[in-house]
Amino acid sequence: MRHRIPFGVLVRFAHWLVIPIALLLLFPSAWMVWGFVAALGLYLARWVALGSPVPATTLNLPILLLLAMVAVGWLLSPAPELAPITAAQAVASVTLFFVLADRLHSAADLWRVAAALVVLGVLFALAAPFTVNLEIHKYFRLPEQYVDLWPRLGKVTNANILAGAIAPIVPIAVALIAQSESRWRVWGAVSLAPMVGMLFLLQSRGALFALAVGLVVWVALYRRWLLPVLPVGLTLALFVNNTVTGQSVAQFLYGDVSAQTLRSFGQRQDIWVQAIYLLRESPLLGIGLGAFPRVTNVAWPHAHNLFLQVALDTGLLGFGAFVALLAVTARTMWNAYRAPVERHLATGILAALTVVVVHGLGDVVVWGTAKSSIVLWIVLALAVRVFGESGHKGYNARRFSPALAGGARVVAKNASQNDTGLEG
Repeated sequence: MRHRIPFGVLVRFAHWLVIPIALLLLFPSAWMVWGFVAALGLYLARWVALGSPVPATTLNLPILLLLAMVAVGWLLSPAPELAPITAAQAVASVTLFFVLADRLHSAADLWRVAAALVVLGVLFALAAPFTVNLEIHKYFRLPEQYVDLWPRLGKVTNANILAGAIAPIVPIAVALIAQSESRWRVWGAVSLAPMVGMLFLLQSRGALFALAVGLVVWVALYRRWLLPVLPVGLTLALFVNNTVTGQSVAQFLYGDVSAQTLRSFGQRQDIWVQAIYLLRESPLLGIGLGAFPRVTNVAWPHAHNLFLQVALDTGLLGFGAFVALLAVTARTMWNAYRAPVERHLATGILAALTVVVVHGLGDVVVWGTAKSSIVLWIVLALAVRVFGESGHKGYNARRFSPALAGGARVVAKNASQNDTGLEG
């Protein structure tokens, strides 16, 4: 029998190697190529040690298809300066996903990573005044002294991008508050103030609206009587909005058509129309990574719609893989919620995915050149390990709580009866 390297050794190796990989790939430089080399070395090391380059998860097939289409998009791209950056973000995010999937062995591990994700959200919030040009007269007035107080450090970040990165993390903080352990509850409560406060200061109505929808999903899952009330409430809100403001929902979120900035819904419409036209010209493979600003007459770097941008970069094949990632994760979390298996975390992940999808209808935060793409992939890593899946031998399922193991058996039984289960 072939000798296997102890899994604990591999985990310690992967834990430290993923840090330089992320730094090299997320921050473009002349050294970025070594990030790709190191990532390849990490997968090869796991292959030698355990007989497989990646752990088994329910998302492996769509991830591999998405990466394949990223490679095709890189080869086809007419934007050689942007294509490798987009590819690097994807490789860094996916590598982080697989490392976390290898490291999450127990329910305690799940909550530790969830808490670490919330730490990242707080860091985003604390860094915002130094990296974003806050607008004084956007939706409500900010004191000029406050705006001028903070020095700019490095490249200026778009306020909508940073707000879109913080918003999906808020439901995870709420999940920590709902958890039984006091340390997680305290950290979740403390973290909400800087994150929510900065969301209001960034004045991104798209991010605030997406967060509101995500929190409504959270509340509805805990109070099921709200589920049939939601459509009625939404219809009433639309009626009041149209009656009082005379604006469509899109205009409310993105600004008046007459606005001269990208807040204008009219400008977004123009961008979406061009994106759809380009996709019709090359539906299967797309137009290439990062090619949107190169082949259009607009000055914006992306299509301001997450799903359109993924389709443009990777074609309908990559788009289908990306949608499958979200759909399979949502279904897994729904099964966990019903089992119940770590219900608080499953509900938080469902709410976070809702925020990503809703915000993605008007902006691109978890794809392309945005470093915030890692937020989505950390959430996905948490999701695939909620049932204690494992791709390596010697995995000790007893380390998970009895409820976790019981929930996994319930879902596995239902899946086998319905013949709709996915291979782990």
